[in-house]
Amino acid sequence: MVALVRPERAVPRLLTQAVVVPAALSALVALALVGEVRALISLSRWVQHTDRVIAAAHKLERVLIDRESGFRGFMNVPRDEFLAPYTRTSRVVGETWDGLLQLVADNPVQQARLKALQPLWREWEAFVARTIDLRRSGDEAEARSQEAAGYARERMEGLRAGIGEFVQIEEGLRDQRTLREQTWASRIIAGSVAMLLLLGILLGLIARRQLRSVVRGYSGALTTAEQAMELREEFLTVAAHELRTPLTALQLDLQRIRRLDAGGRQRAGPALADQLATALRQTYRLGSLIESLLDASALAGNAQLELHPEELDLAELAREIVSRLRVEVEQVGCPVTIVGGPARGIWDRARLERIVSTLLRNAYKYGEGKPVSIAVEQSDGERVLAVADQGIGVPADRLESIFGRFGRAVSARSYGGLGLNLYVARRLAEAHGGRIEVTSEVGKGATFTLRLPPAIAGHTFQRAG
Repeated sequence: MVALVRPERAVPRLLTQAVVVPAALSALVALALVGEVRALISLSRWVQHTDRVIAAAHKLERVLIDRESGFRGFMNVPRDEFLAPYTRTSRVVGETWDGLLQLVADNPVQQARLKALQPLWREWEAFVARTIDLRRSGDEAEARSQEAAGYARERMEGLRAGIGEFVQIEEGLRDQRTLREQTWASRIIAGSVAMLLLLGILLGLIARRQLRSVVRGYSGALTTAEQAMELREEFLTVAAHELRTPLTALQLDLQRIRRLDAGGRQRAGPALADQLATALRQTYRLGSLIESLLDASALAGNAQLELHPEELDLAELAREIVSRLRVEVEQVGCPVTIVGGPARGIWDRARLERIVSTLLRNAYKYGEGKPVSIAVEQSDGERVLAVADQGIGVPADRLESIFGRFGRAVSARSYGGLGLNLYVARRLAEAHGGRIEVTSEVGKGATFTLRLPPAIAGHTFQRAG
């Protein structure tokens, strides 16, 4: 026989796996995504860097254009306001060159291309400065002859062409980097989706495996518990039947001996009669316990109880039971009073006697020798029998548990019994369509109330006219 892992041991282990394995997988996925995202951020920064280089190159180009425009305007009209664009950019042109060179420090080829253009820029600057000085000194002819030679124009055209080529190369780099950025972003998205799908599938498989393990464990435990319950019910039934057979024979023998003694065939004195009466009471008590076992076994299995309805008076039935239990009541010293009635209906006599006997025995068992009262009343809707004692009472948290199988409100060492009688009584009341209720206060007693319909379902009670 394969030993099953106890569920209470398997569940914590499975829960640990359910946390550790997904956490480890999630960490791996997160690390992969972090690496991909960092690469994407790096590509994005390179694209932004290229945009800054292109913007700086265009700024340098605008500065050079402003300087050339100011020079030509001054050559046409030798007034300082026409030279203003040239004068204004004199302070920033060098800084613009230096800033652009620093931006392409990571690209030696582009940096070399800029440095190759700087001699042209310096030649243009030197030529323009000499020409402006000639124009201001009044030597207009010499200044115009130098300008007409096209030296400055050639240098500036070379600068523009070089800067344009520089910008074109940077735009090509930007396009390449943008394409790589887009490709990498698509790769990250596709990879993320694939990893998340894989993670979801793995987690689903893990959860399925763990759930199957838990279900197998609890199914095995449930099967074992059901088998144990079946064995217990079978044992109770067999034990009750086995006990009933010798008990019945013993009761018959004791009754026969008592009749013989009463007829005068055995003259052993009153002691023998007392002993016989005690023995008979104990056999009746043992018989009641056996009946409790049988009824509890049948009721626990939801067996259909066969009821034999007949017209009864609940008050009269209570008086008969009190009379029958007179000796037991006198032994515990609980005086019993019955008030109210009649309360007639159609019920099963044997089952109803069992219910009332249980409530009465329960009252004088826990009544501590104090008076017990039975109140019976009848209304159009139901018939009520209430048994009240003034004994130890029932704690509020056990008012329902005492009606369970083997349920009790006090220790079995202090008060004997199997803890089945109230369970059987309530189930028998429910079989009649009624119920048993209890109210109690610790130290002040308890009241058990039996409420029955006028008749068992399927029967009609006709009130006497």
